[in-house]
Amino acid sequence: MIWGELALFVEKIPTSTRLILKWNSGLTIMCEFDTQHYTDNNLDEDDPGYEEFQGVLFLVEEIIQDGNEEIVNFGVGNLIELSYKNEPDIIMDLNREVLWKKAEK
Repeated sequence: MIWGELALFVEKIPTSTRLILKWNSGLTIMCEFDTQHYTDNNLDEDDPGYEEFQGVLFLVEEIIQDGNEEIVNFGVGNLIELSYKNEPDIIMDLNREVLWKKAEK
């Protein structure tokens, strides 16, 4: 099981917390934390490339700035799943105070 930095961060915040997520591509959204769950990459469990990881669901409330991130089902009013594969670079509260920043690699 892979726990990305994002999944570890949201363990500490209550459901329905409203946040601003920002990626280095410029994509910035206001969203509400919904839940997290176990998910996988849709390969057979005996496939050498199989991965199981923690997914985090957010309800998109507003697209503040568009960017070129590949996020399935992306749009206002939709639930989106983020994980260690597509986690944002910065998470802020609604006052734009940084709560979490992705570690530099």
